[in-house]
Amino acid sequence: MKKLFSFCAVTITVLSLGLSSCTKEDPAKPLEVDWNRTGTVEGTILYVNDETTTPKKYAAPSSLEISATIPYSDLNSGASGTYSIPKSNITYTGSTGKFSVKVPVGVNGADVTIRVSSFTGTRREDDGGTSVTVNGIWSLTSPATISATNVQQDQTTLVNERTLTFTAANAVGDDV
Repeated sequence: MKKLFSFCAVTITVLSLGLSSCTKEDPAKPLEVDWNRTGTVEGTILYVNDETTTPKKYAAPSSLEISATIPYSDLNSGASGTYSIPKSNITYTGSTGKFSVKVPVGVNGADVTIRVSSFTGTRREDDGGTSVTVNGIWSLTSPATISATNVQQDQTTLVNERTLTFTAANAVGDDV
């Protein structure tokens, strides 16, 4: 009887230790992000709103929305999904078209994907010697995102200037 009691006690102890170590991470809870290591991505976004005699690039409107993400795996090798950079870490100056994104980085850096909102407006075009106003949409195309790879701690990564593409409203089937 004493052996049976000892066996049961050992079995219960082993099972309780084994079951208590089987806790799972809550997938609904986002990973905590360490902002002690950061890097910066900077660039310029322009558009052309006058295609008549001398096309000129202008800074996109100050209402332009910019968002950025990084893979969680760049911050924690065992993680999946993407982390959205808070808007408070993204600046855009409408008078110059310049933007800056401060991002957390892992020990091996981080890959940043930047998205830019589309906006509607008018553009002056030459229609057989006559200047006309065309309604349309400006958007980032080919590619539709801005990528900054391997952003490192305490460094600024510059991305190439991007010019938004204009699509006339009649080309997309909408009146803008």
